Amino acid sequence: MPLREETIRLQNPAIAALPRLVEQLTFLHVSKARLIQDETGVVALMEENEQPLRVPLPTASVAAVLLGPGCSITTAAMSTIAKHGTALLWVGSDGSRTHCWTYSLTSSARWAEAQAALWADPIRRKEVAVAMYEKRFGGLPPGGTVTLRRLRGLEGQRMKRLYKALADKHRIKFRRDYDPNDFGSGDPINQALSAANAALYGIALAAITALGCHPGLGFVHSGSIAAFVHDIADLYKADTSIPAAFQASHSAEPALQARRLTRDAFLRAGILERAVRDIQDLLKAGLAHTAPAEGLLRDDHGYVPGGTNYASQAGDEAGTSSLQIAGDLAFDIERDDQPLEHPWRP
Repeated sequence: MPLREETIRLQNPAIAALPRLVEQLTFLHVSKARLIQDETGVVALMEENEQPLRVPLPTASVAAVLLGPGCSITTAAMSTIAKHGTALLWVGSDGSRTHCWTYSLTSSARWAEAQAALWADPIRRKEVAVAMYEKRFGGLPPGGTVTLRRLRGLEGQRMKRLYKALADKHRIKFRRDYDPNDFGSGDPINQALSAANAALYGIALAAITALGCHPGLGFVHSGSIAAFVHDIADLYKADTSIPAAFQASHSAEPALQARRLTRDAFLRAGILERAVRDIQDLLKAGLAHTAPAEGLLRDDHGYVPGGTNYASQAGDEAGTSSLQIAGDLAFDIERDDQPLEHPWRP
């Protein structure tokens, strides 16, 4: 991705000056570089033809930065990226595997609470899973009982047809076969698919964390810290990363070309805006269970304002005062001649 040579002052940005997530570029992949903070913003220090190179990174305008092997980053650069709300992922060779990621900070837990409320309710959780399949299919299939087993089977058939059509179009033999621990052992199409899908996971993560949702609370996928990331990415694979990977499979550098074509597909399809809109649509039923404002404390029958000392409410309905409760606790501790047990100690 070509970057402008001019530098833009990005340090300590005002919130109002930052672009909305849906207006940002999709992702930036960096390998073999040291990311630092200077007076202009975040800069990548690297070498090209054995010559030192300084490349300004527009982190305020990128939804996700994928750091590949050979990268390091300073605390100051990390702080600036966090202020910009940019998702940062540490990935393996050619983006084939995500090792870890950072959360972008949001001031509200509204969508996280909505997600958790739906995820914790088995009936609502299934409803969201069905809605995800519905978005993939463009509607629910006619006839028969709608079960997750049936939808999962129909999705498998859909993907088989897609892979066959793309393999025939690009005249390649295809079988999804790759080793996540050995990227180079895969054939060109499998390398391209791994790289393209990794970029899509980065975009899905950026949208999820920008809303404050949890990437591990999935509805179709389960048991992985990236379950919800896979849920959201699967909504767009058939339209973006998979076709781009097949198109890149004949390139001399299939992974690099796949990332470029996937980025272009993201822009054409408006994936960031679609992802934010789809997440909100899928989780909106849970908003009824969220706090009405920020900074509240949970009460027995609703919420009370935070930032307040409620010592006067420590007594029970029988009129026991907080002083009496504290005295009883102190007495119990003083008369116990055995040391307190701490379950977290061996």
